[in-house]
Amino acid sequence: MSVLYGAVIPCLKGDILYSGSVIRKGEATGVVVSTGVQTYFGRTAQLVHIARPRMYIEEVITNLLKWLISLVVVLLAIAFSVSYIRGINLVEILPLALILLVSAIPVALPTMFTVTMALGSLELAKKGVLVTKTQCFAGCVHDGCTVRR
Repeated sequence: MSVLYGAVIPCLKGDILYSGSVIRKGEATGVVVSTGVQTYFGRTAQLVHIARPRMYIEEVITNLLKWLISLVVVLLAIAFSVSYIRGINLVEILPLALILLVSAIPVALPTMFTVTMALGSLELAKKGVLVTKTQCFAGCVHDGCTVRR
């Protein structure tokens, strides 16, 4: 219960153990009665997902990733077509396909967006705008709005 509510309550024999429970002493056997969305954690995660609207920056990142993946698919189609026309074994092209798939999405992409948001916050702070959440900043980038002190 402490994981769900923050209270440390010792469980007695026959009580329900939730995911994240810790057994300090002894042994226990159990039966799984629900998984996924049917659990308390699953329902909580689903409610958070429903309650939180999608930010503009998430849409930008999603569109960028879709564009990158589309580009990789086109490049792979061209590579497989050329290798087929030239009579090259398709197994020899598989390393190229793997390299293209791995290199399509940069490893530092999340860091790049985080640093960009932080630098944008600093620029807004220099102009007298107070940014308390990056969600606000993402909305300001889209809408072009600023709030003066």
